[in-house]
Amino acid sequence: MTEKFMPWIDELPNVDQELVAQRNAIAEKQRRADELMHQVERLRIEVLRESSALEERTKQRWTFHEIDLAKFRAGY
Repeated sequence: MTEKFMPWIDELPNVDQELVAQRNAIAEKQRRADELMHQVERLRIEVLRESSALEERTKQRWTFHEIDLAKFRAGY
């Protein structure tokens, strides 16, 4: 269950629909921001997994010394 954004606005006496609509628009932005953060987290996990796999592939072709030297030259 999702907690309502700024639920206290509904409790104000004689609250006008403009304020409720503004609150709802902000709540939608918050929902979209939360979804984007979840996407970012998933993408970061994929990047970590794929970059690790790529580095493992380099170890099949080059020596650890060559890889370390390449990393040093790249400032990594």
